[in-house]
Amino acid sequence: AFYMRLTGRPADIYEQLEPLLNDYRPLRRRDMTDWTLTTMDGFVDDLLTQDRVCGIALPRLPKREVLEEAGYLDGPRRSAMMQIMEEESAQGVILVVAASIAVTP
Repeated sequence: AFYMRLTGRPADIYEQLEPLLNDYRPLRRRDMTDWTLTTMDGFVDDLLTQDRVCGIALPRLPKREVLEEAGYLDGPRRSAMMQIMEEESAQGVILVVAASIAVTP
């Protein structure tokens, strides 16, 4: 993933790395002083949104929306939740998503 981000074309980077945003396996990263535990989706998110990862300056990456408007990418990114919702609606099942928000005074 890191090599792809360093050397790939922007449209290819998004096409190859976005499926990894659904990968929640643990990943150990070495910082300058110690090791940190993260997940693959968090690391890929850093690759797509940050200018520096692992102490290395990455080439500028245009925003996904710009590539969509220019015709390099087809439509917005499809998340795993959107795929599940479409499958459920095709089967006639109503999917209810609830969120709880804790407010502390």
